Amino acid sequence: GTDELTMIANDTAYENVGHGKLVAAGRIKKVIASHVGLNKKTGEYYNSGKMELELSPQGTFVERIRAGGFGLGGFLT
Repeated sequence: GTDELTMIANDTAYENVGHGKLVAAGRIKKVIASHVGLNKKTGEYYNSGKMELELSPQGTFVERIRAGGFGLGGFLT
């Protein structure tokens, strides 16, 4: 399978649900999210240096996705 993925999601979900399974399997290299959620592996991998974690407030997170989708160079928060 594919490893070293970058995940852009609201959170990292539970370890046994949806995209949380990718985190639990160690296939995510970087997470861009609004909060970590309840996936214990996220904290474990981040603290051990196996995963990068970039957290943004929810409003900023959504605007980053919207601006990227519209091809905007940036936005003010």
